[in-house]
Amino acid sequence: MPIDSWDFAQSRIKHNKPFKSVDRLKLVFVCKSTLDSNKVVDAQPALACIMPCGWAVYERDGKTYVASMNISMMGLLFKGVVKKTLRSVGRDEAELLHNILE
Repeated sequence: MPIDSWDFAQSRIKHNKPFKSVDRLKLVFVCKSTLDSNKVVDAQPALACIMPCGWAVYERDGKTYVASMNISMMGLLFKGVVKKTLRSVGRDEAELLHNILE
């Protein structure tokens, strides 16, 4: 991954404010390239707030979960290059997750 993960739970513990709902929680950033982000930001600068794409990997009650934003569905809210790019990124993320879980 181009950007390291962030141990969100450990950060909260360090500040004496641990999460009550999860045992461990890391944010894993999965943005594949700056080319996709450039296209989106050039068309809609405000969308930089959802970058980089990331997944939350957390443990609760002895089970591990992966959560992510549905980027493909978000793409439906837009037109043109933003729609096309978000839909493409969503497909890439789905394929990556499928390959990891195989």
